[in-house]
Amino acid sequence: MYNLQERHECERRVALDEIVKYLCATVGRRCCGPHETAQLTELAAYMYDFETMSQPMIRKMVPAAGLVMATSMLMACDLDHTNGATGGGVPFPGYLMPVGPPAECDHYVEPSDDDQTAIQTALIEAEEGQTVCLSPGEFVLNGELNIGKKDLTFQGAGPDVTTLDFSGQDLGANGIHIQSDGVTIMDMTVTEPPGDGIRATDVNDIVFKNTHVRWAAKSSESNGDYGLYPVGCTGVRIEDSLVQGSRDAGIYVGQSNTVLVKDSEAYENVAGIEIENTTDAEVVGCYAHDNSAGVLVFNLPDLVIQDGKRTKVHQNKIHDNNLENFADPGGVVAMVPGGTGVLVLASDNNEITNNEISGNGTAAIIYVSYNNALFGETMDMEFDPYAQNNYFHDNTLMGNGESGQGILTGAGADIVVDGCFDQSMELGPQRNCVKQSGSPTFNNVNLCELKPALTLSDFDCELQGLGGQDP
Repeated sequence: MYNLQERHECERRVALDEIVKYLCATVGRRCCGPHETAQLTELAAYMYDFETMSQPMIRKMVPAAGLVMATSMLMACDLDHTNGATGGGVPFPGYLMPVGPPAECDHYVEPSDDDQTAIQTALIEAEEGQTVCLSPGEFVLNGELNIGKKDLTFQGAGPDVTTLDFSGQDLGANGIHIQSDGVTIMDMTVTEPPGDGIRATDVNDIVFKNTHVRWAAKSSESNGDYGLYPVGCTGVRIEDSLVQGSRDAGIYVGQSNTVLVKDSEAYENVAGIEIENTTDAEVVGCYAHDNSAGVLVFNLPDLVIQDGKRTKVHQNKIHDNNLENFADPGGVVAMVPGGTGVLVLASDNNEITNNEISGNGTAAIIYVSYNNALFGETMDMEFDPYAQNNYFHDNTLMGNGESGQGILTGAGADIVVDGCFDQSMELGPQRNCVKQSGSPTFNNVNLCELKPALTLSDFDCELQGLGGQDP
């Protein structure tokens, strides 16, 4: 005979197992030994019985219950190891204490009275392909950390619990400097570096995962220039990461190729995400908000690597980037008007599609050539200053261009162009294309004073879309 009570009990056992697996995946194996798993199952049973009220809503309940328990576990992993108490001295159950380093760690560093030496020594002593782990806690640094071992993984216990504080740094230009191939940085937060956050220079196959860089002071001239900063690299992957407060670009990739920036967030920077002189990049699933500009795709003169192209910017949320530009006045990025969603400068063959672009006071998209009057003279005779063959289509636009800033004060629109193109060739083969539903607003500021000036109908064309970099 069919027994409904037995069925519900079976579903309950399956649900409890799923909750515990979800929690262990959230906080890591260090808090999931056999005894801890038994205790967590008891807690999961309480949560299940409370939330389901005898209704088998397993999938809907798991994330909420797991989040509550994960929060408790993460708090526990940040405890004082000597007395098992929080900063306020409240005892915590022993079964919620960490059970040691994760199994994948070859070197394990905990906060000490000389964090600089302890971490750098571990990075030096690690062999190629090994993993150096940081425990939960705050590490206080006064100098740059250098990574020179190939295929090394440098990981914390999570960006909410492992923090590297560089506010007292007086040695080195970066918080962390990667100088070898195959390095992965993950699960930590870098705070207050006076220079750049994490730089990778002329290396291959670099990964930043679940890594945060923060400057707490809003729009401060003392903040560093770049948060995540790979330059001259081949094979860059930035995923599930966050940068707040940089004075130039939060997530910056320069003079590189084969790049993926995915599921990351940037806010309160001058530029949220910048792809500069880089070929074959993809920016997807990111949230760029409350910066001066959301996403920049630049090609600049007088750099070693030229002719950056083929960046695909898609499925991102680019909202309310209206922060007044606070960049160093001497740089090109200082000319970017606050209120910009996406800006393409002198770069070709890029695609911007299927993004939500809203609330950017100056423009959703700006196409601009490298104009000497705006950006300064260049002696680079090989440099092509025009933005050509870019494709802006099928984006969701709302509330852009209503309060232009900087050089576009009073000249905002959904689509803003400088009206310039290479007059030595026909417009057709080099023109930028726009395919948007509805009636996007348009402004040609006509910096080159061409007659007749280009209108939106001159951009009514289609180009072939780009592929992505996510395997």
